[in-house]
Amino acid sequence: MLLMLCLTGLTQIGFAQQHPTKGKLATIGYLRGPITVENITTFGPGFLGHDIRTVIASFPEPKTEFETTDQYQNRLDSFIAQHQQQYVFVNDPKEDNHEDMGDFKYDADDEAIYRTIKLYSSGDDGRSILLRSKLIDRGSYVGSNAFGVRKLVTKWDQTNYELSVTTKSEFFVNDDLYNDFIWLIKIKVPMIASEAAAAKNYLRIALVCTLVGSDIVHTDTYRGATITDPTEVHLHDRGLPVVINKVLIFDSRTGHIQPTAKWN
Repeated sequence: MLLMLCLTGLTQIGFAQQHPTKGKLATIGYLRGPITVENITTFGPGFLGHDIRTVIASFPEPKTEFETTDQYQNRLDSFIAQHQQQYVFVNDPKEDNHEDMGDFKYDADDEAIYRTIKLYSSGDDGRSILLRSKLIDRGSYVGSNAFGVRKLVTKWDQTNYELSVTTKSEFFVNDDLYNDFIWLIKIKVPMIASEAAAAKNYLRIALVCTLVGSDIVHTDTYRGATITDPTEVHLHDRGLPVVINKVLIFDSRTGHIQPTAKWN
């Protein structure tokens, strides 16, 4: 049962961004500019890859009423031409608390670390991988229902930044139970137990991608507060259209890429 507004307030929390020098691999901060991953053996310590939020923000604005179709298309063509590069997006362990991303688990019998990433169909042939999430506290208010029950309702805005994948890369496999409804990236990193125990918590996934098209996937939903769940949420999903070309596993302490890692 929905609650009615009585009193509003407003506070905000956010996430600071760090901006390294363009084109450099900074120890702290996101990568700006192109990077070549062919035959690369290390990213360097503290590598974070590209910031998906910055890449999404760089996309062209929609066509305006004062712009001809040709002018708009030229603007799109220019953007696409300037962004024909590989992007590297790194998973953030703070965002990996959802089933889709899985987690690294060691199998002592096989002497290998395993992880499975799940890409669920969204109904329009699209699949997504959550990389970053921004949560803003919009304050709270006292709400009541038709029976006079009052609750303190918390208001949140949440923006999820995701990779939107519509093309099935050759190393994706189908789920055994759900077949093509779920695409899987199965990761295996051979490693003896002592090395695995020391490295497991520092392993990161680098998704090497190229952009496809110039349309960001926008999905906005709202969930109203109820007596049993007095939370009001405005959810904004922003999907970056990409093809995943390669998956690399590396140690975040050194940036060393695991040469024996496999995915299939």
